[in-house]
Amino acid sequence: MFSNLLLYRFIIFNGLMIAVTAVLGWSGYLLPLFQNDQSRLTFVITALFLMGWLWSWRKAVQVSFRLNDVKRRGARPACEAQRDKELAKTEWLSTVSEWLVALGLLGTVVGFSMALSGVDQGGLSTAAGVQSAVAQLMQGMRVALNTTLLGASFALWHEVNIRMLKTALAVYWGERVAVWQIDRPWMAERPVTLPSRYDPDHATPIPINRAPGKPPVAAKTAVELERMKP
Repeated sequence: MFSNLLLYRFIIFNGLMIAVTAVLGWSGYLLPLFQNDQSRLTFVITALFLMGWLWSWRKAVQVSFRLNDVKRRGARPACEAQRDKELAKTEWLSTVSEWLVALGLLGTVVGFSMALSGVDQGGLSTAAGVQSAVAQLMQGMRVALNTTLLGASFALWHEVNIRMLKTALAVYWGERVAVWQIDRPWMAERPVTLPSRYDPDHATPIPINRAPGKPPVAAKTAVELERMKP
């Protein structure tokens, strides 16, 4: 297997997204998103995305180096509690995508509110009042559409990064937990079905998760499991 595969995936995908963003910015599509936003929610969405993006890169580098160690030296033992604790530290990254979408929808509500609040019914009788109302409606619609577009785009970008990161974490911790369970067969959660000594035609479930005070039973069960291997 290739080393630093996770980093290569991150670099390729994020490099492509940065290139697309640069082209859009060079074409003049990005700057109006921020200039026409009186609610400043686009800046909040961008700041939240950058925070999650930088943190996902930090975790990607760490996980990539750990996977390289597993490939070179083998997996180090780890129990399920350690895995769950480590995975829990990255759960908040998944909620960043939800926050980005929520902020985009909030911008939609704020934009429509701005559009409606700027309409003066008393001034619609004059041409200047109609022009002012139309301008306010257009401004509110820009805020609504720009924040929704920016929030959804950043959420999709961030979600792809998180999916790649979670896949690599699952592979890494899966190997470590498997090594931990192999080294401790008596810690299995379910009983293993072994043939009965007196009746080979019937299988008898023999629980191997014995109490710590009975190591001979665990050792004996491990030996029997070893003999049953094809």
